[in-house]
Amino acid sequence: MAGFAKGLLLGGIVGTVFGLLTNKRSGPDNRAEVSDWVNGTKADLDHFQHATAAVQAAAHKLQELNTSTLQPTTVAIQQSIRDYEFKTAPHLAKMRDSMEHINDAVNDAKQPEQ
Repeated sequence: MAGFAKGLLLGGIVGTVFGLLTNKRSGPDNRAEVSDWVNGTKADLDHFQHATAAVQAAAHKLQELNTSTLQPTTVAIQQSIRDYEFKTAPHLAKMRDSMEHINDAVNDAKQPEQ
């Protein structure tokens, strides 16, 4: 991997030197263009650093919200579900018994008398 990095760096340098020597612009124009490129790259790096810091801050805030809001809310919802199931269990059992009674009555009515 180190050989690749050296080759990449050497190729970049050779390409830059070749490009500067063979272009049709004057020295001051080349310097101005390189200076503009360097300044643009610095501005892009600054923007990237600010964006990275903003993403990290947002991720930290999201983690805090998860801990302070989402987890307690999830626990409360789960408890509410357990309470609902506990309260409705007797009613559901009565409904099942009633349905079985109705089904038995319907089945008895369908059977021919012998």
